[in-house]
Amino acid sequence: MTPDELKERIALGEDARTEFKDERVRPDALAAAVVSFANSAGGAILLGVADDGRPSGVADADAATLRVDDVCRQNIEPPLTHVTIERHRLDDATLLVVHVPRGPQRPYRTSSGVYYVRGAAGRRIATRQELLEIYQSSQALCPDERAGEDAGRADLDHDYLVGARPELRGLAEPELLRTLVNLKVLYDADHPTLGGLLCFGKEPQRFRSYARITAIRQRGTDVTEEFTDRRELGGAVERQLRDAQDFVRQHLPEPAAGSARPIYPPPVEAVDEALVNAAAHRDYLAAAQIRLFIFDDRVEVISPGRLLNSVNPELMRHGCHVVRNPVVFSHLARLRLATDAG
Repeated sequence: MTPDELKERIALGEDARTEFKDERVRPDALAAAVVSFANSAGGAILLGVADDGRPSGVADADAATLRVDDVCRQNIEPPLTHVTIERHRLDDATLLVVHVPRGPQRPYRTSSGVYYVRGAAGRRIATRQELLEIYQSSQALCPDERAGEDAGRADLDHDYLVGARPELRGLAEPELLRTLVNLKVLYDADHPTLGGLLCFGKEPQRFRSYARITAIRQRGTDVTEEFTDRRELGGAVERQLRDAQDFVRQHLPEPAAGSARPIYPPPVEAVDEALVNAAAHRDYLAAAQIRLFIFDDRVEVISPGRLLNSVNPELMRHGCHVVRNPVVFSHLARLRLATDAG
């Protein structure tokens, strides 16, 4: 936002996308304003602007920034962590422009338990019907379609992305941005989706340390601290799976001579498919990694999370196929790692 744009926004007054707050605003009042924007279409809080539009300013911009961050984390449920703050000088006063996007984990409420939304006349308490609509719209987002709010567009590996999606090559910036949002690689102009980060991130584990595979060649048939090899396999999802497949081929025993169809070891293709299924269908909101154990008598692939509500083992035996993470699954299908056949 330029100084002229800021002046114009102040001159136009408060509306559905703008609210003025004095530097001395109470934490609960600031939280209410942030919640109202996050539950609606987003907006900006101009901190250091009086109700009458006078730029009163903030005395200590650093302290005010920390205060806003603290309110977003401590006075809002769930915490809102992707608010951005700009500093401006206007009429010898320092102002903060607090940009609040539409929240990916709506609905939000204040720590006192109140849900707010924005209307043309400003902030108000959400009605029961509005809350139902917010729940329905937010639940329509799959886990990997949510914003990777602590990551930025620069955290994506553009060369790998274009290599995986050649149709992106040569697109002008506005069309490229629009296409990436439509593909759900980006959530908005500034943030990737969780799936975009997992599939195309330079270092996804910087932001989701648990989004990895722990591979262990265990000595014997029980889980102990005696293992012959252990690796933490990170990077984007394809790299994790390729490294896991290499680990399996290195450590899975050869079938015994003269055994036509051994129970153990299984075909490496079966283990590959179990790993792909784990990466495609795990719960990426669960803070746990995929674990691969190779024992002397079996292979275990442990995928975080539970089955989706509409799926059970009996339905799975009949080919029931429900995708939990469509962004990740679509990428693996394009790589021919997943078949989309159920």
